[in-house]
Amino acid sequence: MTRPFVRLSRAAVLLAVLGFASGCVFTVATDPNAYPVAADDFPALPSGTKVEIVNGFAASYLARMDGNQQADLHEFTQTAIVVLGRALEKKGAVVGAGGKKIVLEATGPKWTQGFGFVRASVSLKAELGATRVSGWGEAAGVDVSRDFSAAITHAVEALLRKPELRDYLTRP
Repeated sequence: MTRPFVRLSRAAVLLAVLGFASGCVFTVATDPNAYPVAADDFPALPSGTKVEIVNGFAASYLARMDGNQQADLHEFTQTAIVVLGRALEKKGAVVGAGGKKIVLEATGPKWTQGFGFVRASVSLKAELGATRVSGWGEAAGVDVSRDFSAAITHAVEALLRKPELRDYLTRP
């Protein structure tokens, strides 16, 4: 009775190893609620400031990273939109359609495995009318999903430090 179980177990392990080795790719998920954005340096916005934050990717756009990981740049950008929107709302903006348009795109996701940790980084490009700015974020830990969520939050914080963004939103 144990011999068939051992054979079945070996077969299951072999199939799992072959599945991983045969090119299975995992899409990294992100969570906009994982980390709060630190926007203390960003000034309060004038009363009545309306902002519309748009995803630069119309649909899912998969970017392959090292190993067997990939990022959906539409989802990464959507996470950044939620994080940026919350930060701007805390500073007095109304986020919704019809405001000053900010087109965001998450680009260049990278992850590097180390000894027991993962280092994740991502860039954010923001189109503010005719002006383009970018921010970069990085985080390290043991959970690739949380690390990318933190890296996106850090990239949003980098965008909030850009004087071009402040000028764009406070200009009448």
